[in-house]
Amino acid sequence: MPFADLLALATIAIEIFGGLLILFGAFIPLAAVPMIVVLLVATLTFIFLMDLARSSCNLTIQLVPILASPVTRPICFIWLR
Repeated sequence: MPFADLLALATIAIEIFGGLLILFGAFIPLAAVPMIVVLLVATLTFIFLMDLARSSCNLTIQLVPILASPVTRPICFIWLR
């Protein structure tokens, strides 16, 4: 992906500053637009990866637990091999 570091920082900034603006009730329509774009890209990327893993490629999806305690469910992330 081109400019992955820049896009990661932009996503973090959009989530933090957009979340703060929405939390304080300021510029909600203006803050919501870039947050919607970030959410749509994340959703479509996940759908694309799931379709790719189901196709004839040699990708396998494995859920890896990264946090678990006796009272909570494990939090997992997707590991593509």
